[in-house]
Amino acid sequence: MRSSEPSVVGARRALLLAVTLAAAVASLSLSGFRFKDDDSILYGHIAAGLVDQPVSSWIEPHWPPARPRGYQAAMPGNWKTGPFEEHMAVFFWLPALVGKMGAGPELAILAANLVYILLILLLIYALVRERYGEPAAHLATWTWVFSQAGLTYLVRGNHEPALAVGVLGAILGMVRLPRHVGWGALMVASVVWCFAMKGVVGLVIFPTLVAWWWCTGRSRRGVVAVGVALVVTAVFALLYDAAYQARTGHSFFRAYLSIHTGYAAEKEQFHPLKKLVNVGFYAGNALLGFAPWSLALVWLVVRAAREKRKDLLDDVTRATLLTLAIYIAFLATFDRRSIRYIFSVYPVMAVCCAPLVLQLSARLRGWVEKLWRHSPEMLMGASMLVLWVRIYVHMNHYSYISTHALN
Repeated sequence: MRSSEPSVVGARRALLLAVTLAAAVASLSLSGFRFKDDDSILYGHIAAGLVDQPVSSWIEPHWPPARPRGYQAAMPGNWKTGPFEEHMAVFFWLPALVGKMGAGPELAILAANLVYILLILLLIYALVRERYGEPAAHLATWTWVFSQAGLTYLVRGNHEPALAVGVLGAILGMVRLPRHVGWGALMVASVVWCFAMKGVVGLVIFPTLVAWWWCTGRSRRGVVAVGVALVVTAVFALLYDAAYQARTGHSFFRAYLSIHTGYAAEKEQFHPLKKLVNVGFYAGNALLGFAPWSLALVWLVVRAAREKRKDLLDDVTRATLLTLAIYIAFLATFDRRSIRYIFSVYPVMAVCCAPLVLQLSARLRGWVEKLWRHSPEMLMGASMLVLWVRIYVHMNHYSYISTHALN
C-alpha cells in the first residue's frame, strides 16, 4: 500500500493541475478578456493565421493583413506585410494548435501562456526540492505566484514565459546530470528550446549553464553536455533554415539577422554612459520584478560582504548571482531596453530566494513545515483568486498596469 502512495499523490496533483488549467482558460473566456499590450495582440493574431493553414506551412507565419483591433504601436512606415521573420515560428505552434480546437486568437495564446506558467512552477519546485527539500520547494512556487513578474505575466502572450521554461529546464538538467547521464537530454532539448523561442538572445543560456556548472560541481558530464547542446543547436538552426528555404525560397536566418542588425544600425549608438545606466536599469528591475522576495538575496549579499564570509553564499546563490551578472552584462550592451528582456532571470531567483526567506523568518518556516503537504491544493486555489483579480485589474485599471508593470 505504501509503495503505491507516491503514484496516487502524483496522479491527484496532475489532475489538480489539469483542472486548474481548464478553470483558468474558462475564466479568461467567460470574462471576455482582451489584451491591451501590442506584442500580445500581434502574436495572438499571427498564431491565429496558422490555424486554417496546413501544418506544412506553419514554418512560415505571416503578419496579419491589417492591424489587429487594439494594436496601437507606431510602426515605421506602413503596416508590415508578408512573412513574419523577426522570430522563429516555433513559438506560434502551441497557440495555433489550441486555435484549431476553436479558441480565438487571444484565448489560444493565453492558454499556451498558462501552460508555460504551470511548467515554470513545476520546474522551480523540482530545482528547489533537489537542493533544499520539500517545504522550501513549495514556498518557492508561492514566491513566484506572488511576485510582480508572476502577476504581470500570468496573462500575457509574449515569448518570455516560454523562454523561462527553457532556461529552468536547462539548469535542472545541468544540476541533475551528475546523478544520471539521461538528464543531459533534458538540458540539450531545453537549450534548443531557448534558441527556438528567442533566437540569438536565447543563446545567453550557454554562459548561464557554464555558471551553474562552475558553481554546482564542475562535472565532466556537464562539459560534454554543453558541447553536445552547442552542436545540436547548430544542427537545429541548419535544419530549420533548410526547411524555411524550401518553403519560401530564401534563408530565414539571413532575413532574421538583417532585420535585427538593420534595426540596431538605425537605433543603436555607442554611448558608454548609457550602457552604465542600463546596468543600473536591469539590476534594479531584477530586484523589483521579484520583490519582495528578492530582498532576502540583498540581505544575504550585504551580510556576507559586511562579515567577509563567502561561506554564507552556497552554490545555488553563487550561481544565481552569476546568472544575474551574465544577463545584465549582455543586455546592457544594447541601447534598446525593456524590463521583459530580463524576465527569465526571475524564476531562477525564486530557486535562490525561497530558502533564504525561510532563514529570515522562524514563524514562516514553521507555517511552511506545517502546511507544505497541502501546498499544491492551496497554491492552485490561490492562483485562481490571483487570476480573477488580475483579470479585473487588467480590464478596469489598465492605465496603472501599463505605466508600472513589466513591459
